[in-house]
Amino acid sequence: MATLRTASRVDANQPAVVKALRAIGASILHVHQLKNCFNLLVGYRGRTFLIEVKDPSQPPSKRQLTAGKERFRAQ
Repeated sequence: MATLRTASRVDANQPAVVKALRAIGASILHVHQLKNCFNLLVGYRGRTFLIEVKDPSQPPSKRQLTAGKERFRAQ
């Protein structure tokens, strides 16, 4: 069962990523509040993608997946 977090941060570039995805016709569901889940659930041309948005202006240490997200990805 997914657990909701009360405070979750969104990378500064996420609104621009969402805008660009919507511009090409993608459907977006924000799932970043689910603990150990990626940021976006994206539907595009009959396929579904989980996307983790990382801000390239941040240092490499801030752009790594958390241990929980690594476990989620490995499942």
